[in-house]
Formats: sequence, structure tokens, C-alpha cells
Amino acid sequence: MENTILVGLLAAVVGSLTPIDDIGKMVNIGTLLAFVMVCIAVMMLRHTNPDQPRPFRTPWVPVVPILGIGFNGYMMYKLGWVNWARLIIWLAIGLVVYFTYSRHHSRVQAAASAERKPRAVARGLSPTENSLTPFVLGGGLLFYIRGQQARLENRHRFRDAPN
Repeated sequence: MENTILVGLLAAVVGSLTPIDDIGKMVNIGTLLAFVMVCIAVMMLRHTNPDQPRPFRTPWVPVVPILGIGFNGYMMYKLGWVNWARLIIWLAIGLVVYFTYSRHHSRVQAAASAERKPRAVARGLSPTENSLTPFVLGGGLLFYIRGQQARLENRHRFRDAPN
């Protein structure tokens, strides 16, 4: 419950401070990446597990997934380098949060060593405090990238302005 509220507050702050055009591009590149990953997964599953029962089968494999990868990849390419940088930063933050959380909440690890305390608790930090660090760093990086983008846009605006 606490984590949901914290993530909701973080999303509200980022959403209120970031221009809507930038948010739209970030959502677009993330969604397109998900489509590319699904297309790759469809081809891989057809190859590695062809006899698995499926309620829905994608027609014309591998033509449809290859076209999906191509078209979605092209649309991702057209979103520009700033959005690619944001995507990579947010993916890195997401991986850090995912593995940090899973390290402290793993059922396999808990079963293997039930008597050992998680490292964050042993150092006096709660897992919530430990997992918010990537969000804070990511927010700072996002604002830095936005500032660099604005600086470049201003440089081009003044250079290309008529005298």
C-alpha cells in the first residue's frame, strides 16, 4: 500500500513538472518497445515450444512479427535521441528497482535462508527507503536531459535567427 502511494506521488510530481509532449513521447517509445518485445517473444515461443496449446495463434508467423518489429522499430527511431536516452535511463532505473525489490522479497531466498535478515534492514534502512533511491536519481537525470535539450534548442534558435 505504501509503495503504491509513493509511486503514485512520484508519477504525479513528474507528470506535473514535465511537458505533456515529452510525456507523450516517453509513453510512445515505451509502448512501442513492448510491442517489439511481444513480436520477438511470439517468434521465440513458436520455435522453442511449438506444441504448446494456445487459445490464439498469430497468423503468418514469422511474417507478422517481423513486420511488427520493423514498423514499431521505425516509429521508435523517429522519436529522436532524447527519447532513446530517457528510455534507457528509465529501463536502468526499472531494473535496479526490480532487482532491489526481488532481492529483499524473494520467496526462494527466504526459503533458503529463513534466519538471515535482509541487508537493508541490517543497515537500519527499510526496503522502501532503499528502493526510492533509483527514483530520486532518475528524476534528477530526467531533468538534466530536459535541460540539455532546452539548451540545444536555444542554441539552434539563436544561430538560425535572421539578423
